[in-house]
Amino acid sequence: EQGAAVPVPAVTATALQRALQEALSNARRHAPGLPASVTLDWRPGGVVLAVSNPVAPGTAPSPGGGFGLVGMRERFAALPHGGTVRAETAGVPATFTLTAEARL
Repeated sequence: EQGAAVPVPAVTATALQRALQEALSNARRHAPGLPASVTLDWRPGGVVLAVSNPVAPGTAPSPGGGFGLVGMRERFAALPHGGTVRAETAGVPATFTLTAEARL
């Protein structure tokens, strides 16, 4: 955890909790046995959750099909002050990172 935590509306706390659950579930499903890291960064204008995990060797990017990211993006966009969700794979070795930001 980074920064000074502040109280957030229940809807924001729930969105962050569900994003964390979904990200860890995806890491377990797509990179079983590999470590995942979680950071919560409290900033003056919001809070940022980042979950990263290595991409399992020999796995292709998921074609989607689920509604996890779509649902997260919709949930964060609907927060009282808005928010965003990004998912990206970068680096060598490849690392998948989900970043969810709730504006406060």
